[in-house]
Amino acid sequence: TNRTVAVKKIRLGDYKEGVNMTALREIKLLKELKHPNIIELIDAYLHKRNLHLVFEFMETELEAVIKNKNIVLSPADIKSYMLMTLKGLAFCHSKWVLH
Repeated sequence: TNRTVAVKKIRLGDYKEGVNMTALREIKLLKELKHPNIIELIDAYLHKRNLHLVFEFMETELEAVIKNKNIVLSPADIKSYMLMTLKGLAFCHSKWVLH
């Protein structure tokens, strides 16, 4: 597809039996979390002793916006960002995921 994605590369180190079970459970969980306010994990694959996580692409992250001195957030902007964050967090909690 022509979809732009973000790939996170995780070095596995010396796991002799492949990916550890905790990582596998986390990947399965992330793939099942479908919500408008949660970045989607599209795929995960192993390549050359590295785990690659393929996420939907976001133009920027909220932390970068908040720290950028050239961007002035209005109270309405702040309220909107907080609401989106809390909705995503509430969804995670509804699925028994703690963040």
